[in-house]
Amino acid sequence: MATITKIKIGIIVFTLSIILSIKLIENNFYKPHKINDWKQLEWSNFQGIPKPFSIYTAAIASDIKLVEDSTSEHKYYAKAFQNETLSWLNKNDTTSENSAYILKHEQYHFNITEIFARNLNEALYKDLPLSESEIIDSFKVHRAKLRVEQEKYDKETDHGLIISQQKYWEYKIDSVLFRQTISMQEGLKGSLFEGYEVISDDDFKNYKYYKYNMGFQLGIRCLGEEDWNIDDKIMTFLSSDNIEIYYLDRETQANSQFGIHSIYVMKDQQTKYNYYSIRRGDIAFSIMTTYPYSSDSTGYERISKSFLNSITIHGKPLIN
Repeated sequence: MATITKIKIGIIVFTLSIILSIKLIENNFYKPHKINDWKQLEWSNFQGIPKPFSIYTAAIASDIKLVEDSTSEHKYYAKAFQNETLSWLNKNDTTSENSAYILKHEQYHFNITEIFARNLNEALYKDLPLSESEIIDSFKVHRAKLRVEQEKYDKETDHGLIISQQKYWEYKIDSVLFRQTISMQEGLKGSLFEGYEVISDDDFKNYKYYKYNMGFQLGIRCLGEEDWNIDDKIMTFLSSDNIEIYYLDRETQANSQFGIHSIYVMKDQQTKYNYYSIRRGDIAFSIMTTYPYSSDSTGYERISKSFLNSITIHGKPLIN
């Protein structure tokens, strides 16, 4: 009898907790909603009630909306927004170590929303003013694409648990938001590389930047007579016992551009290097990315490939 009584009490307590949780969620849903335009978020912007039994630490409620604009012939423009009342955080699952990382994951959900708001505005303002029905249709299409992209972001990063993929998505999203090209003449300048370091002298300029758990480096050197064997020096360096080569290519390309491309690991470090040395006449260009060497480096490799392929000189890709 005592066991049966305990079971009954347990069922009653469980049922009451479910009813209470549902009531709290209902109250949260119907109370006035606070809406934020796209911005840098803080945890104070997450005022919702955590979902019962959720395996996740936090969730952001963000979307795009159409705002009427009586001053424009296009009638409407799109905005990204966040709903504080429906965005929530389970504080019991956060620590001083993971809090900032989790918040950044949620921030990039919001950043994706901002991208699709901009995409919708481009569609609305691309041609002649659209009819009301065309505006609504375009809005629905972009919202559907937004949902797909948000789901893809969570799937590829496993809700932020796969660090290298999380960093790739941050790089990918930032690249779209800032729409920045990388020129060897200008170096790592612009919003995407804010805070870069530059080292230079009369014959050499080197740009360095660290973000996304990675290092990015561009170098330009005017070659003197003592530097004409620079390619042989690079090959000698790469043949040292402390280096493990994963890829090495040395060739003279069709445009008389001499290049060395190597992917290698320094054995005394847990760092992987993706390095290009390209010589055009008496100018040598070096481009390098560095990133953690581990079993989970796919995201870093995606960043490295995208970065290296985006670099231009005089408006043309440096790497063919």
